[in-house]
Amino acid sequence: MQKRALPALTSGGELRVLLQFAFPYVVTSFLQMLYSAADLYVIGRYADTASLSAVSVGGKISSLVTVAVMGLATGATVLIGNRVGAQDKPGAAAAVGCTAALFALVSLAATPLMLALTPAAVGLVRTPAAAVGAARRYVLICSWGLPFIIAYHLISCILRAIGDSRTPVLFISLACGVNIGLDLFLVGRLSLGVAGAAVATVAAQGLAAAAALVYLLFRGLPFPMAWHNVRLRRAEVGKILRVGVPVAVQDGCLHVSFIVLTLISNLRGVADSAGVGIVEIIMNGAFLIPFSLEAAIVTITAQNLGARLPRRACKTTWYGVFLAGDFGLAVLLLCQPLALRLTGFFTKEAAVVAAGAQYLRTYAIDALLGGVAVCVSGYLCGCGHAGVVFCQSLLAIVLVRLPVAYLMSALHPETMAYMGLSSPSGSAFSLAFLFLYLRVKKNPLLGGRPGAGPPAPENIKKASFSR
Repeated sequence: MQKRALPALTSGGELRVLLQFAFPYVVTSFLQMLYSAADLYVIGRYADTASLSAVSVGGKISSLVTVAVMGLATGATVLIGNRVGAQDKPGAAAAVGCTAALFALVSLAATPLMLALTPAAVGLVRTPAAAVGAARRYVLICSWGLPFIIAYHLISCILRAIGDSRTPVLFISLACGVNIGLDLFLVGRLSLGVAGAAVATVAAQGLAAAAALVYLLFRGLPFPMAWHNVRLRRAEVGKILRVGVPVAVQDGCLHVSFIVLTLISNLRGVADSAGVGIVEIIMNGAFLIPFSLEAAIVTITAQNLGARLPRRACKTTWYGVFLAGDFGLAVLLLCQPLALRLTGFFTKEAAVVAAGAQYLRTYAIDALLGGVAVCVSGYLCGCGHAGVVFCQSLLAIVLVRLPVAYLMSALHPETMAYMGLSSPSGSAFSLAFLFLYLRVKKNPLLGGRPGAGPPAPENIKKASFSR
């Protein structure tokens, strides 16, 4: 039985629809950033530098599976969004059921895989000796929460694909509040250190996943669902993987590149390692707006292609590009005078604050270049061209981002400023690659021939969605 009415992403002013749909993403992303930053902040205030480095390194390793799941969620969002835009109720139900079955398989494999690989992963990134034991404990404990993370992202991607970007905010708000409270109690009050921060993370994730599941079961979807829908189907799995795998691999490669950057900074010492971890938290905040716009563009593009409205998808994307560019420029300008204050918020260690501020001032250029690049990437993913996005990302990492980081670290061991140029250099390459691709393909996003556009989605039967 249909139980809800959803906002249309295929009608109304493009800018208004983009802002209305993206705003809950911004709030969710902010809370997720706050969720991650809470561990670093509390550890930085109540523990030593080695513990801070351990949480920084351990957080990157433990989130590898999350990155992969979010990539698959993009594939599911595109498939479900196409079906919703085309008003195909049976197809939407089949897509949701297949997504649930696929994510269940991933959940079964995630925890044992991470438990087995943790010792090697911690050693592979050359974690400072003083932080190795704590980093292992953090990752091992967090690995038990992976099924909860996967369940949360499954339910959130389904809700967003059907046009509801607001409800996931409630779940992440709950998780954030619980995590901060438990961090302060377990780390600040009971002095459990890194282990306490990890336990707080897992408990918060479990509560958020349970709340999301209860909500979905009782509130329902805007189309009939039955248990026979929850099974793997070759056609649906193929469509999810064609978009989801390139995005997951791309995000995974990008995440690995940040781990390699951590490795490079680890070789410079504990202070530089901790400084890099703090700056990445700050830059995650700087990318709140661009990543939220990207996620909204993916869904809006998918639904509008399903409704045969490619020009509307292009116009929405350009609004996103200009918004991300303006925000990125503001971040770049603000980070120059405020770098010491921003890094000093997370730790009292003078060496860590100084190293982080040097790194932040140049890294902040990426808020402008990277913000524009992710919006264009979101459009291409919504069109189903995730393979192109993956190629440019991989090339940017291998040919630009990592070589620049290594060379700048080797040539300028006295400062972190030059190493901070690695990320904006990679984003500049990505932008050039993406716009060249769009130009060669005469994509309407760059003013191609009238009537040109992304290939129409599958020819599927339309049914009426009551609003």
